[in-house]
Amino acid sequence: GLQGDIPLTLTRMLPLLQSRTAMSEELEDAVTAAKEKIRDQIDSDMSQDGEPVHPGFLVGLLRRHVKPDAVVAVDVGDHTYWFYKRFQCRRQFILMSASMASMGFALPAALAAQFQEPQRQVVCVTGDGGFGMVMAEFTTAVKHHLPIKVVVLNDGCLKNIKKEQARDGYPEYGIDLHNPDFAAFAESTGALGLRVVSGKKLESAIREAFSYDGPALLDVLVDPESMLPGVKRVKRL
Repeated sequence: GLQGDIPLTLTRMLPLLQSRTAMSEELEDAVTAAKEKIRDQIDSDMSQDGEPVHPGFLVGLLRRHVKPDAVVAVDVGDHTYWFYKRFQCRRQFILMSASMASMGFALPAALAAQFQEPQRQVVCVTGDGGFGMVMAEFTTAVKHHLPIKVVVLNDGCLKNIKKEQARDGYPEYGIDLHNPDFAAFAESTGALGLRVVSGKKLESAIREAFSYDGPALLDVLVDPESMLPGVKRVKRL
C-alpha cells in the first residue's frame, strides 16, 4: 500500500511504469465471452415482466430511466448484487456501502446527496429490510422538499441473509419481515407512493415517480426466490 497525495504520487510513479504488452488472444477471447454472457443475462432478465417483479427486470428499467448524471444511493442486501451486476453506468455517481454491511445506508445517503446537489436527480435503491430500519427519515425529504426517488425492492425477507445461511449449511432463521404498505406510508407523509406487483405495470410507475415534482416512493413486490449468488471472502493466510 502507498500513502501520499494522489497527483504527486502518480506523477512520481509514471516514470517507473513499463509499457504494457498486448492482451493475449486467449485472454481477449475470455473477456469477450464474459461480456457476451453478461449481455445475455441482461437480455434474459428484460423478458421477465411477470408477477411478482423480477429484480433484474426492475434494474434494467432503472437503467433506462435514471438520468446519465444522476446520483444513485444503493443499500445493502440481495438487491445490491442485482444492481452492480445489471446496472450499466453511464456517468451516474454511485454511492454504495455494501462491504461494510451497513443496512439502512441508502436513504440518508440520498438525502445528503440531494441537499448537496439540488439540481441533480437522486435515486435511492433499497430493500425492504434496509428501508424499514430508517424509513422515518423519508419525512425529512417531504419537510425539506427534496425530490428524491426511493425504489424499494420488497420481497418480505432478508434475502441476502437467507442465501448466506443456505450457503453455509444453516437453517433459515430470523429472516422473515412483517412489512407495512410502504407506498401508503409515503402517501401519509405527503409524498407520492406507488405500489407495483407486476412487471407489466412497472415502467409506467417508474415514469410517474421520476417525473413527480417532489419525493416519491416505489414499493415494488419482487420475487423472493430470484437471488444472485453472494460473495464469500477468501481467507488470508
